[in-house]
Amino acid sequence: MKASKFCILDNVLFWKNHEGILLSCLTKNETDKVLEEFHAGHYGGHLYRKSIIDKILRDGFYWPSLFADVKNL
Repeated sequence: MKASKFCILDNVLFWKNHEGILLSCLTKNETDKVLEEFHAGHYGGHLYRKSIIDKILRDGFYWPSLFADVKNL
């Protein structure tokens, strides 16, 4: 059932959100960079975790531990 949310297009893994929009799945190295940028970089600014998650998802990124990673940050 969980696998139905994922698809591969041109050798890139995507996750389908509840609206059917494809979000690019990131590797662990990529997630660390994205978290840093959205939290403290030019793109972010020490925001509340829901704001950070919303920005990451709006920009088309996803990984399975996204919510836990942002909470731990």
